[in-house]
Amino acid sequence: MPRIKKSKPEKVEEKVEEKVEKKADGSFRPEKPKPVKKPKKPKKSKKEKVKRKPSAYASFVREIYHTEEIMALPSKQRFKAISVLWKKEKEKSTK
Repeated sequence: MPRIKKSKPEKVEEKVEEKVEKKADGSFRPEKPKPVKKPKKPKKSKKEKVKRKPSAYASFVREIYHTEEIMALPSKQRFKAISVLWKKEKEKSTK
């Protein structure tokens, strides 16, 4: 079955002229309202930021991490061992 070439409908001259006029005016698309931006908060300088004292756990990890027992373990098991030691230390301090 041979293909039949579909003919395009002829454009009406009035519509073409209107589009050309609108395009020339710059009003081809309707203008969208611009979104309202929230005002930005001023950033604090580093001098204004207060550095907190390290927690008991953070200081414990800092002390224990570089011991020979912990460094001998593979990296994935180091914090497991530290957590066990921390639980024992915490029990001693609460009693």
